[in-house]
Amino acid sequence: MATKSIINLNYLEELSGGDQEFIKESIEMAIMLIPKRMARLEQAMQNADHEEVRQVAHKFKSTARMIGMPIYEQLEEVETAARKKVAIKLLKPTIQKIITVSKEAVAHLSQIT
Repeated sequence: MATKSIINLNYLEELSGGDQEFIKESIEMAIMLIPKRMARLEQAMQNADHEEVRQVAHKFKSTARMIGMPIYEQLEEVETAARKKVAIKLLKPTIQKIITVSKEAVAHLSQIT
């Protein structure tokens, strides 16, 4: 059930024990949550709000892991850097990559629901 390399649903399938309804609901939740988290992350970046960047990155990791998005490490990097108050402008390329991959993931997930 993997779609290209932007998502990998193996972890979700294992977590669900093959329960297709659970998988469907989890994908639908991800489709709903990801755009909200992207918007919050982008706004926090624009506001140079380290605490908000840290919180959003932290919360985003579980969704990214569940649907196999290849951004977990970048989210971890952003969370750690924000905690250390690294200049937000230095995080911008990584945050932009997270947002780009997230948009692609939502598009792929939307095709399989």
